[in-house]
Amino acid sequence: MAWLVDAAQLTTRLGKALVSGRVPNYVIAFVTGHCNMSCAFCCPASRSIRDADELDPDQWGRALSGCDALVHLTVTGGEPFLRDDLLDVVSSMVGSSGVPRLSINTNGYFTGRIFATLETLLRRFPGVDTCLAISLDGPRAVHDALRGMPGAFTRARSTIDEVDRLRSRYPRLTVRLTSVLQPDNADVLGPFLEETALWPVDFHELALIRDVPIEVQRQVVEAYRRLTAVQLRRASRRYLQTMDWRLARQLRQDVLDQTAEGARPFGCLAGGRMIEVMADGTVRGCEMEKMRPHSNLGRVGGDAHTIVDLLAGEPARRFRRRAASCHCTFECALTCKTVFTPRAWPRLWMPRRFGPEQEDR
Repeated sequence: MAWLVDAAQLTTRLGKALVSGRVPNYVIAFVTGHCNMSCAFCCPASRSIRDADELDPDQWGRALSGCDALVHLTVTGGEPFLRDDLLDVVSSMVGSSGVPRLSINTNGYFTGRIFATLETLLRRFPGVDTCLAISLDGPRAVHDALRGMPGAFTRARSTIDEVDRLRSRYPRLTVRLTSVLQPDNADVLGPFLEETALWPVDFHELALIRDVPIEVQRQVVEAYRRLTAVQLRRASRRYLQTMDWRLARQLRQDVLDQTAEGARPFGCLAGGRMIEVMADGTVRGCEMEKMRPHSNLGRVGGDAHTIVDLLAGEPARRFRRRAASCHCTFECALTCKTVFTPRAWPRLWMPRRFGPEQEDR
């Protein structure tokens, strides 16, 4: 999530969420299934919509109308910047919902289009905290091999340098790198993180590979424990001053807890607080493959339904009951649990310092 959000607007929306029970509070929008890369670890949700029809900008806007307690919107895919009308799609969603926080996930390949779209969004919505999250899974040879695209690393690096020109002009913009930690890159990410510590980014996040057998996750969980502790200490000075840093610290501990032997359900809020909308308008309570047979909550895009309508229906209520007893390492769901569960808030106010002696507290 981005930072520097307007406190009054955030307080109002959190009040609607926590006091009035208004949902959704976090929407993940898969605006396209198309992608120019072929990652072996691509999540099943993205693979399932490769050839799906796509809602147009007006349909996206109608789908999010009435989402007056929406705190954060993540735009993802596929590769979002493959859509020629991405600017219109995002503008429609932000304008319709009034969401104060926006993040866009990208592989960083389309440098010129990314810069132009991002600059216009920042100018058009100056009060929205905006985060560009660029995926980069290791040094050049490793990243290009994992992404199945020669030149992918070089293009992403160029995008980082170009977007850096916007950071001084738009203080509500943050730039984040995301690396998916997996057996194929666990041995090289340490030195790579040393390199990216010198790049113009606010935070380099490590995401543990998910939607794989727990045995695969446990192969790299110790690397995750060690490297994420380092990354939290390396965050940019301005990022260290934000609540997002505290959320990242708590997320790390939650991921470690969920990979431990005998992990227990964490009271997941998927299907209500957090929902996902696929490119064709299918609304799902969660993207995890194990929940797929139960997660379809209906469809938006026409004149009949909005997200708010669907979340008031019986399919959504059934899914929420099922999700509450589920557990996984899906970062968005884990973060929602912390943000929208007041009894979890005290954990965010541990001493700010994050040293080795605090790694597992």
